[in-house]
Amino acid sequence: MKKVFKRLIAVLLSCFLFALCVGCKPEETVAPTEKKMGLVVTNGKLMQGDEVFYGAGINYFDLFTGIFNNKWDTSAPLKALEVLKSYDCKVIRFCTLPFYGTQMGFYFEVEDVYWSKLDEIVKKCEELEIGLLPSLFWTFAIFDYYKEPYEEALKDKNSQGMQFIREYTEKFVKRYAESPAIYGWEFSNEKILSSDLPGDEGKDTFFTVDGLNSVYKYFAETVRANDPYGRFIATGDTQPRESQYNQWQNLNWTKDNEEQHREVMELINPDPIDTVSQHQYSLRSTLTPGDKTTTYFDTTTWKEFFEYLIDISSSMGKACYVGEVGYGVDAGLGYENVTLEALTECYHAAADAAFETKMQLILFWNYDPKTRPTEEGLIYSQGTGVEYSYNENMPWGKMVLETMQSLNARFENGE
Repeated sequence: MKKVFKRLIAVLLSCFLFALCVGCKPEETVAPTEKKMGLVVTNGKLMQGDEVFYGAGINYFDLFTGIFNNKWDTSAPLKALEVLKSYDCKVIRFCTLPFYGTQMGFYFEVEDVYWSKLDEIVKKCEELEIGLLPSLFWTFAIFDYYKEPYEEALKDKNSQGMQFIREYTEKFVKRYAESPAIYGWEFSNEKILSSDLPGDEGKDTFFTVDGLNSVYKYFAETVRANDPYGRFIATGDTQPRESQYNQWQNLNWTKDNEEQHREVMELINPDPIDTVSQHQYSLRSTLTPGDKTTTYFDTTTWKEFFEYLIDISSSMGKACYVGEVGYGVDAGLGYENVTLEALTECYHAAADAAFETKMQLILFWNYDPKTRPTEEGLIYSQGTGVEYSYNENMPWGKMVLETMQSLNARFENGE
């Protein structure tokens, strides 16, 4: 009897499964589509969906942090975003945490307000279809907050600073992973320039390329584990000093050779970092050594610099972008002697070179709706806002925004 019952059940089950198969026509079975967000690196290229991305954007350093001392009022940045959209800004790079350790209360003491206000800005960018490149740890303020020596903390995943880096990164990435406004993730800003400085050994602020390698890898692994869409990850760094290898190995300023330079580049861009970030400034159209400019192996023009960056990132199997583009500061000239003609030549040369070399993303430094010239009549100055900033109400600011707009039109039209 039990055998008959089992056979009956088996027959009924077979009939049921057969009916299901007959009822499901192949053309009615729809494979799930893979959702895509932001910019993703594929074969060393930044991709937006299935298309290769090309675009120009802006640094707006205190897009968010500027509200900390303004009673958390987001009206100014929200209005500024509309202005930037009118100039066809594709991407905005910005800072997410306080600059100094003594200011970390703006996060720790009012965390709910912090996130709700950042939500407002992200939502506005979603509405305007502007991409965001958040730089999560612009400075090492968190190590100052915990009073931890930099190098020691960077190499210890259990240090208070590194624990915060992991926890904050997880929270940030999970919160905005589903936002189409987030195009990629940056760790910080120009940390290589402060590493391995001869004479600083023994100071709490001293750190090495090894420390950077540790924190960059840890940050990137944390992002990759929490972003289901695989957006690009970068350090936010600039090009190493010409003596960086010798600073690291010998604590001196001897100029590196090309092999040594490439070794440093690999160390500060460890997997899963998949996109190389560098910054560049020039006086007129020629790159010159100085405050914010470095020439590499006869790269004295914007075009040569872009070609160098594309070459070295491609050799590592990574994409690249220029996170800061601007006029090189030469205090010896005197701000009163900097002309609109000189500034225009600089920005136009950078834009032309970006188009010619197919540099996928460049971000001009720095938009600030609050800034004003420090002296009447000066075309270019440090200004009253974030250093060397501009806005649409200043002659050179309007020129930069129009240069960005024009370059994006050229990228779109291919001419």
